[in-house]
Amino acid sequence: RHSQLMVSTQSTGLSELGVKPKPVITITSETPALEGFKTMTLDKVPAVAVTENEKLIGNLSASDLRGMTGRRLKKVALPVKQYLEIVHGALRDPITVTLDDTLNRAMELLVTNEVHRLWIVNENNQPIGCISLTDVIQLFV
Repeated sequence: RHSQLMVSTQSTGLSELGVKPKPVITITSETPALEGFKTMTLDKVPAVAVTENEKLIGNLSASDLRGMTGRRLKKVALPVKQYLEIVHGALRDPITVTLDDTLNRAMELLVTNEVHRLWIVNENNQPIGCISLTDVIQLFV
C-alpha cells in the first residue's frame, strides 16, 4: 500500500499536494553581488532569485562563494549577473518548475541537476516561490 501511495503522490501536481511556495527574495541582475549575499544573510535565506525585467534569469547562493580567493573577492562589487558569469564561466539557467508540475518532475530535476532548490515560476517566468530538497522529503514523512 505504501508504494502505491508513493507512486500516486509522485504523479500529483505540486499545488494538489498542498505545496505552498516559500516566499522569494529577489534581486535585479544589476545589484552588486555583495548586496545579494548581504540580503541572503539579513533575510536568513540560502539563496536569492536574480531577475531581469521581473523574469527569473539566475540564482545566487552561498555556494557561489566556493573557492573564493583574494583576487575574486574584488569581483563581489560587480553586478550579480556579471559576477555569476565570471564565477561559473557563463550565467547558468535557473532550474524551475510550476505549481502544475508533478512531484516526480520536481524530484527528477533536483537529482539530475544536482541542485538543492527549484524556483517556482508563473506563466511569465516570474519567480513566485521556491521548493527545496528538504521540502520534497518532508512530503513523504
